[in-house]
Amino acid sequence: MKKTIVTMICMVLFSAVDLSAAPNDPQEEKAVLQTLDRMGQAMVNKDIAMLTNVLHDDLTWGHSTGHTQTKSEMLQTVAGTEIWEIFKYSKATIHFYGSTAVVRAVADIRNGTPPQPIHDGHFNILLVLVKGPQGWQIVGEQRVHLKEKES
Repeated sequence: MKKTIVTMICMVLFSAVDLSAAPNDPQEEKAVLQTLDRMGQAMVNKDIAMLTNVLHDDLTWGHSTGHTQTKSEMLQTVAGTEIWEIFKYSKATIHFYGSTAVVRAVADIRNGTPPQPIHDGHFNILLVLVKGPQGWQIVGEQRVHLKEKES
């Protein structure tokens, strides 16, 4: 009897929750994509001020090597000797959960630290952005290498 009651309560609770995804607001999608574009521009141009605005203070940036960085560590890296010739996102899909956006995308990155050679990277990226007083900011990023560059 208890099992039946628990099952019925769960059914009522789950039926009250709408799990279907609402269509994305085009303006919010555009704002998230602009944030990603500003991120790429900031990396290529070593624009620390723009990068400071795009990255959330609680940033966790996960590299494909397993290395992670905080916001201050990312800013130090960009201000250092490493250079980025290309940092572009494409094929982005965005899902909103209130003031949080989860983005899956492909990233093409061409970078290096002289005198080491410049190398090309092609990645699957998972980004988490939060919307606050400064607009959309990246709070999390994790990437994995793609074996082949898609056409």
